[in-house]
Amino acid sequence: MRHWYAVMDIKKDIYEHLADIYLDASYKNKSKKKSKYSLRFKNLAFIGIALISVPTIFLFTSLNRTPASNALILVPRIITINLNDASSPQRPLHSINLDRKDLSRYKTLAFSVRKDSAYPSRLTLRVKLTSAQKQKSEIYLKPISSSWDEYALKLNDFQSISNWSKMLNLSFIIDDPHTSTNETPQAGAVYIDNVRLLR
Repeated sequence: MRHWYAVMDIKKDIYEHLADIYLDASYKNKSKKKSKYSLRFKNLAFIGIALISVPTIFLFTSLNRTPASNALILVPRIITINLNDASSPQRPLHSINLDRKDLSRYKTLAFSVRKDSAYPSRLTLRVKLTSAQKQKSEIYLKPISSSWDEYALKLNDFQSISNWSKMLNLSFIIDDPHTSTNETPQAGAVYIDNVRLLR
């Protein structure tokens, strides 16, 4: 009888030992599976973030890219043309030296303009371009208002200029009824901003 109990104890010990081995192995397999799944999940998450972020960054940079390659800034500040400059016998104007630049690749001259709100007279703006071959052409614009107006003039509209490869200057001339008479010009100014050429 004792022998039978001894055999049963040995079997019990063997079963417990086998159970420990089995449970330990299954726990290790589960942890391996978990680590595999967590690694796989991390890889998929990284790929997903990359797939979303790269096109987003590209789109953001393309939308916010400065148009420097498509625009030539002629004056990086606001131009002020004083209307009551008694020292100048000519009409109020501002001339920009184009330094014989080749403008043949550009299609549009763009800028913004306004006058002092207190200036009562109807002012007209003339935009004049001169080439190295002494070809001159100008465009008259509607009366200048006291709020900023944006203009985009097609270079083709300056019809007297046929060769744009070497341009001398760009002039903004103010036509004021007071300058055509002997009246004293009133105090005031015209402001021109963001003068640029566009392709």
